[in-house]
Formats: sequence, structure tokens, C-alpha cells
Amino acid sequence: MVSIIFQQQKLDNERTLALEFQGLKVIRFTNEQVLLKLPEVIIKIKEFIKSQS
Repeated sequence: MVSIIFQQQKLDNERTLALEFQGLKVIRFTNEQVLLKLPEVIIKIKEFIKSQS
């Protein structure tokens, strides 16, 4: 199980690096956050966008 989590984190990191290399920003949320705390996720996204302008 730990090996699977580590592999997933490694893949996530590789994808993040590839996206950032293209000039994109990455914000990560867990499925649980999106499903159970969507209003908070939206607030964090809006705050991130404001901080970038």
C-alpha cells in the first residue's frame, strides 16, 4: 500500500513539473475536499487567482 501511494505521489509530481514547465500553475485538492468541501475549494481557487494578478 505504501508503495502504491509513493508511486502515485511520484506520478503527480512528474505531471506537476510538466505542467509548470509549460507555464501553468497547479493547485491540488483531494477528491474528498472537492466532494465534501467544494465551497472551500472554490474559495481557495479564487484566492489563488487573486494572488496571481
